[in-house]
Amino acid sequence: MVNKKLQLGIAAIVAITFSLIALYPGKATVLALITGAYVLAPEAARITQHYAFGNGEDLHLNADYIKNSPVIRKNLDLKPGEVRKIALKQHEDWRLSYALNPMHIKRNGNGYTVYEYIDYGHGVNRNVVSQLNLGLFKIKVYDNVMHSFKCTPFTVYFDFDYN
Repeated sequence: MVNKKLQLGIAAIVAITFSLIALYPGKATVLALITGAYVLAPEAARITQHYAFGNGEDLHLNADYIKNSPVIRKNLDLKPGEVRKIALKQHEDWRLSYALNPMHIKRNGNGYTVYEYIDYGHGVNRNVVSQLNLGLFKIKVYDNVMHSFKCTPFTVYFDFDYN
């Protein structure tokens, strides 16, 4: 039999969780997205977390996944100093699309920088939708749900080379 204190603790957690969802559905959605993304798309989780809770400072992230994305790899034919804006269809690279879409790529000598200014329009574009591919089904999430928090725009960077 499960310990009474443990049962009460679990019941309290469930009650608090459902209360937060009922009182603050936007915030609960964003927190659930960040939490789930840490497993499936850690770059998107870090970007979303920084947008909701950061102070506007630039964010530099590890480029291990980004540099091997088929979308990025097919856009490396740049001259030094050249910049290209890239937009993708989510099915081309779900994980990349959760982090950045659109984005810019710049050639720096032998290296590259993928970057984008993150600002979801502070609720202006209420019709911008992202799909989350959960395998058996997809769900739509409106980008303006982010503004249930006081978001601060910033620029995210991924630097990498192929030496």
